[in-house]
Amino acid sequence: MKKRFRVGEVSKLFSIPQSTLRYYDEIGLFKPKYTDMENQYRYYTADQFVHLETIIFLRKIGLHIRDIQCHMEVRTPENTYELLQKKLTKVQQEMHTLDMTARKINHKLSTLENGMGLFEHQVVTYKTYPKRPVSFLYHDEPIDLNIDFEEIYVEGMNQEKSSSLNQGVFTGDIGAAVDPNSLYHDGPILYKSLFKLLWNRNLTEEDAYLPEGLYACYPHKGPYEDVAKSYSLLLNELNISGYKMIGAPIEIGIIDESVVKDQQHFVTEIEIPVQKKKTD
Repeated sequence: MKKRFRVGEVSKLFSIPQSTLRYYDEIGLFKPKYTDMENQYRYYTADQFVHLETIIFLRKIGLHIRDIQCHMEVRTPENTYELLQKKLTKVQQEMHTLDMTARKINHKLSTLENGMGLFEHQVVTYKTYPKRPVSFLYHDEPIDLNIDFEEIYVEGMNQEKSSSLNQGVFTGDIGAAVDPNSLYHDGPILYKSLFKLLWNRNLTEEDAYLPEGLYACYPHKGPYEDVAKSYSLLLNELNISGYKMIGAPIEIGIIDESVVKDQQHFVTEIEIPVQKKKTD
């Protein structure tokens, strides 16, 4: 006679709750094969275990009970292959999404680490940058972003709503290019463009980008409205060090209101493209 197993024994053998076995019994997915006519006890038999192992495997890879029921009722090699192929495709898509999420988190951690370092050590440095791809939210006549930022930002995000570039904005993603002429006149600093840095993609021929080259960099600490003081300091340092500005200054928000409440702890990196002055 074939060995018979009560629900508790099967539960221990397969490390599966008795309540789950009873649920499978209730919905007809995995029912005891034998009923003792004397005591009405219901038993599973060993030849059913492949069936149960299949159910457990399909549940572990994330299939819904409804899909497992359909599969078990009409299973064939072809159906099984198709079922697993569809699941594999979905898992690979999820792996790609998780990989992108991990890359985003690492990017933000790196940006914040850089920002905290800049806050503690506010000095002029010189960095060589490659071309950096960007997506422009605004690129036109110089404007005062203190007045026009909100309208431009909302309009730009609406334009990207259905685009693959629309992945949200967080610290370190947003920047602006300054109209150099406005640095030498009374009144507000004006900006020629507002952009998102596309840190998570390689540069293509179709992409807009920030020019490559040497930049004089200085971390402005505090509200954006006070940035003119930092420009004055940085431009004076360039003159003393024998450098000249050769392009539009860039501002990158490193630590902003997305991660800190107090505006006095904002960090905006000013990056001015420069080259050494020729000496006689």
